[in-house]
Amino acid sequence: MPLPDARIARATLACFFVAFAAHAHEPSPAGDGEIRVEAEIQPFVSVEARPLVRRADASQILSVTLPAPAAVNKAMAAPRAGVPLQVGFGREVAALADGHANAARMQWKTLESGAQVGAFSVSSPGALALRVGLRVKAIPAETRVRFYAPSGPVYEASAGEIQERVGRNLKAGELSADALLFWSPPVEGDTLVVEVELPAGQGPGQLDLAAPTISHLVGSPANHFAEAVAKSSATCELDVMCYPAWANESNSEARILFQDGGSGYLCSGTLIADTDTSTSIPFFLTANHCINNQSAASSMVSYWFWRSTACDSGVRGATQALPGGATLVYNTTSTDTSLLRLANAPPGGAVYAGWSVGATPMGAGVAGIHHPGGDLQKISFGTLSGYLRCSSSGSESFSCNAASSSTGTFVESTWSSGLTEPGSSGSGLFTQTGHYLIGQLYGGSSSTCGVGDPDVYGRFDTAYHAGLGAILSGASTGGTSGGSTPPPPITPAADYSAMWWNPSESGWGLDITQHGSSFFAAWYAYNSAGNSSWLVMPGGTWTSPTSITGNLYRTSGPSSSGPFNTSQVTPVMVGKATLSFQAADRAVLSFTVDGISGTKAIQREDFGVPDPTPVTSYADLWWNASESGWGLTVNQQYRTVFALLYSYGQYGQPVWYAMPGGTWSSANTYTGTLYRTTATAGGVLYGAAFDPASVQATPVGTMTMQFGSASAATLTYSIDGQVTTKAITREPF
Repeated sequence: MPLPDARIARATLACFFVAFAAHAHEPSPAGDGEIRVEAEIQPFVSVEARPLVRRADASQILSVTLPAPAAVNKAMAAPRAGVPLQVGFGREVAALADGHANAARMQWKTLESGAQVGAFSVSSPGALALRVGLRVKAIPAETRVRFYAPSGPVYEASAGEIQERVGRNLKAGELSADALLFWSPPVEGDTLVVEVELPAGQGPGQLDLAAPTISHLVGSPANHFAEAVAKSSATCELDVMCYPAWANESNSEARILFQDGGSGYLCSGTLIADTDTSTSIPFFLTANHCINNQSAASSMVSYWFWRSTACDSGVRGATQALPGGATLVYNTTSTDTSLLRLANAPPGGAVYAGWSVGATPMGAGVAGIHHPGGDLQKISFGTLSGYLRCSSSGSESFSCNAASSSTGTFVESTWSSGLTEPGSSGSGLFTQTGHYLIGQLYGGSSSTCGVGDPDVYGRFDTAYHAGLGAILSGASTGGTSGGSTPPPPITPAADYSAMWWNPSESGWGLDITQHGSSFFAAWYAYNSAGNSSWLVMPGGTWTSPTSITGNLYRTSGPSSSGPFNTSQVTPVMVGKATLSFQAADRAVLSFTVDGISGTKAIQREDFGVPDPTPVTSYADLWWNASESGWGLTVNQQYRTVFALLYSYGQYGQPVWYAMPGGTWSSANTYTGTLYRTTATAGGVLYGAAFDPASVQATPVGTMTMQFGSASAATLTYSIDGQVTTKAITREPF
């Protein structure tokens, strides 16, 4: 359905519309083939935080208590080298798995502003902290969701933040159950309250928010996860606060908590500088065995300045937690490297660590800064003792063999004082001369106090040349495999042209027409009055071979009962949509329309009757080039045709008519009954619950397509006694 003003966008759309720095961090030569970037400091920004308060009445909270877990220890994996430290396990919450049912069961209170507040809680006996995984299919814009314990601080996320977090996962092509979850910040204690504040004018019927899973944490952020590891860190660990010369590097390291498969894990990581002196991009380096998928990155919470107040005081000083997760921009097993870009700016005083690219000589002094077992920050000292090639054994452990500096993708550090432990994974290794980062921790055997224990670190310089350098210099936006040159245009994995629907929600659908990587989608549903209405996505950006994101438009135009005047067609952007294809016939539709967000599972609709008689396929998007603004989508399976006519009603509103079948009266002429559909007023909005029983289809006339060739036809249709004939052609886009 092309519209006027063909100058405002790309080809597919045109068819539809006629820092404060401690040191400059420029790369500096430091020897043959060597590159160095210096550290910089994140400036302090004064922000007046909006006070967060509980608004729901404690007596009106819908409460769910899970049975005490029978075997906590069996649910937890034992600490192992090359595996992140597990500090929590997932638990299903069947009573909160239905988002619409949750909204109906919650007790809602109306505030003076007209907003409505409701809440539910979930308890898991024995947990020292909890995180809840929310699955949000529909949520009004400007909704606020708060998380808290019965006593303690309040955390908050907006509807936009929740949708953006899940959107990262879908854009990365992830379609697992994990990818559809928004993970709350951790809340201390065994009970977590989820409070929802709907904006004025929006009701619970517009909300579909489920809590199908929680993460039961056996340690808590406040106590360094000591219970999770059954002890504090080893007695021979060195308090980083006893070494003031390493203050900058201490400020670059953070402890991270993340979710993977419902379970909670701990690792460490380092904020590192990019190569552009005019930018401070929050790149965060950790291990691939810690975070290697976007869903885990989105769930990440980082904890900064997690250390003692003074040398060996054992008392934690002022810390800062950074929610919001990150985007995974590079990861590889060859050096066990993951590079993330934090979603939020790091706290003031955090340091973007300097780094060095070039072979560090054996015997050079090195230091590692890390959070063993999630404890207060520690430091270890040693020397580089060898180059290695390492591989996973397939049983969540790894083995290494000696290699040369040109073939080894890992280095070995032998400690003379201090050591690393589970929870230290991903932490940075620095040269003692110059304090440059040269790698991140994979694992090793330094699990007991004793001189000579070795650890293995992925080489930063190897990862740099494999693709990290292009990202840090801004030459590449990154991707899971990095790359030293900008990635080539993305080619879709398949042709997804078809009618798509959800079989349990018969009555609405999505029509996709695809020409190579060019894409056009028409979404037919209903407005608040229950009348048919349509939106289009005339193009988009392929973010992976199986995922595309684009803008959604609603149009108004001249009535289909009279002459068509393209100057009366007005498009308005009303939202965005992402289609993530799980297979050639399965997809997830994520959207925001008029401030309402949600997700829907869809699949190709099978409507054709198998027939061996050959016939030309006319499946495509059809239009009249001189009447841009309306159109016809033709779907064909065997000899069965399903066509949808997109046009406008008496008052210019978008309406659609369906011809779900018909007969061939000749080899090139197809005729069928044309239907108008309606639904119960207010019951079939884009983000609301869909009741297929409320849909009524009324025959309004017939439609005939007489094909003069494979790309030209005459369209004749009657609607309520008004007969219209138009010449149409396939739309070239």
